[in-house]
Amino acid sequence: MQDKPSAGPGVIALPPLILAAAIAAGLILHFFWPAKFLPRALAVPLGILIVLGAVAIAALAVLEPEEAYLERHFGEEYLRYKAKVRRWI
Repeated sequence: MQDKPSAGPGVIALPPLILAAAIAAGLILHFFWPAKFLPRALAVPLGILIVLGAVAIAALAVLEPEEAYLERHFGEEYLRYKAKVRRWI
């Protein structure tokens, strides 16, 4: 006899939370064991640019233009699929 399939994939945490945990782990590691690859005068502005770029990419991902396209292209079929599937797979 087979068990019923679970309601979801059994994901422990949403992908954004996993990313946040990885960033926090990196910051904690840096606090206790800093790695110096670049001079501070170059590292800080470069770091700020990288963080701003990452925030921009994340913001664009949340606006989900792909989902709007899929709704227009596939209509009701895509809406039914979207209702059955969690956003963060």
